[in-house]
Amino acid sequence: MEFFLSPGFGGAAAVVAALIAYAAARSRARIDRRLGERSQWWARAEWALDLTRDADPYSQLMGWNALTTLVNSAPTDEDAELIAGAAEAAEADYLELAGTTDGDTEVEADDDVDDEERG
Repeated sequence: MEFFLSPGFGGAAAVVAALIAYAAARSRARIDRRLGERSQWWARAEWALDLTRDADPYSQLMGWNALTTLVNSAPTDEDAELIAGAAEAAEADYLELAGTTDGDTEVEADDDVDDEERG
């Protein structure tokens, strides 16, 4: 029982507490970084979708190219599927406005990209 009251035990407990605090801070920093990256990815995806609806054909093409890249670099498979679905909806709107039904601007996720490569 004396050991628990000794300076050695107090020092050891302080080291353990410091290690726990360090691990928690590191974990939180990693989570914050991933959330920030995902937020930035979604901002880029929104920008690309907006470009696909631009009046300028060059901007539209740039938007479709950006969407293709973004789908293949999505943080998660769900994000890739969601943005691909949004791209398909944008394409349908574009084709309806253009008065045609035969578009070639399909955006699909690259099956060779797995979750580890996504982040």
